[in-house]
Amino acid sequence: NSVWYQIGHLYTYHSGGRWEAQCNVGMYCPTSAVRRNLVRVGVGFNMTLAGKDPDAGLHLPRVLRRFASVQQALAGALGKDLTGCLQQPGWAVQFGDDRPELDGRPDEVLARARSTSGEAVGWFFIGRWLSPNLPDDAKILVDRQAFLSVADDVFRRLLPLLRTAA
Repeated sequence: NSVWYQIGHLYTYHSGGRWEAQCNVGMYCPTSAVRRNLVRVGVGFNMTLAGKDPDAGLHLPRVLRRFASVQQALAGALGKDLTGCLQQPGWAVQFGDDRPELDGRPDEVLARARSTSGEAVGWFFIGRWLSPNLPDDAKILVDRQAFLSVADDVFRRLLPLLRTAA
């Protein structure tokens, strides 16, 4: 596993994840780009050249191809599955450094995901967002077992996306 920190943003993902779909957990504070206290659990695609990766330009096409596979699959069964997820409380998509689209209509959010270039967006994330300011989420965030249960549910629901991106 890898753990990284940017101002106001601490995140971890499974090893080797830089050039594939990343199982990702991230924590934000108000000094981050999203300007809120949030914890995210889900799957992300890092499609930027930023970072310290040697020969990043040689590997970037791999993650772009994997994201393009997911984009094509969003028009079918994968899109239906993810629409169901995005209708659940706290589920959202994040494009780039933008705030997660917590109030977006699932069909519109997934249409944007299908039509947005991986290179243009740089970062794409789908998953569950928890806020310590919401009472139900706060209970999950202070209970290790509850948080692990949420994370397990999120990754289980996103397994078809991971398989498509393999």
